[in-house]
Amino acid sequence: MDVSAVGGDHFLVLLAVLYPTAWKNVLAGLKAREERIRKDIAEAEAARAKAEATLREYGAQLAAAEGKVRQMLSAATKDGERIATEIRMRGAERGGGGQNAGDQGD
Repeated sequence: MDVSAVGGDHFLVLLAVLYPTAWKNVLAGLKAREERIRKDIAEAEAARAKAEATLREYGAQLAAAEGKVRQMLSAATKDGERIATEIRMRGAERGGGGQNAGDQGD
């Protein structure tokens, strides 16, 4: 009897026994890995979409805040100009009267 024939027979028997069980385990492992990868990709895409939405929201909030700051600065500038004009007018009224009174006293 040829040794290689016996070894080949043993290999075929081993393959016939292990193929249904081992191959199922290999396929199950690959399928589980594929599902995990698909799940991870879906989660990453959802996280990216959420991050983009948050970025858009923060951008809108920043734009609104900048607009409010511009309005506040504009209002403050107008108030400052109005107050400065009032002070100048009062100063002119008092200064003109005070100089005339001082000129009369000399």
